[in-house]
Amino acid sequence: MKYAEKLKISKAEAGRLNKALNWKKGWPESERFGADDIFARTVRFKNGFQADLKVVGTDYEDWEEEDEELLPYHNAAWSEMVLFTPQGSEAAVSEVCDNYVGKWILRKGRDTYEVTIEVE
Repeated sequence: MKYAEKLKISKAEAGRLNKALNWKKGWPESERFGADDIFARTVRFKNGFQADLKVVGTDYEDWEEEDEELLPYHNAAWSEMVLFTPQGSEAAVSEVCDNYVGKWILRKGRDTYEVTIEVE
């Protein structure tokens, strides 16, 4: 069975998250998510499952200039979707991603869980 929900975030939230997810060395430090910074929203599905959609910050690591070309976003935040059972156990986790707005899909058994994140 397919379960689908929509999640709306503000334009300001979307802008802040986009900057954190695409942060590069030389950009203002205030736009970067540090290791203690997490933005999370929870969606509940009709069958009792729920999904956390989050953006997670990282520890800052200083790299040499030549490494910067190979890994331009290594100090940027990352995003993921985590699906939980009605009892609260982790059921599925997405691959790490570098965007937040859009469609997220996870499968558990025969069921598909879809969340579309839109900007208000």
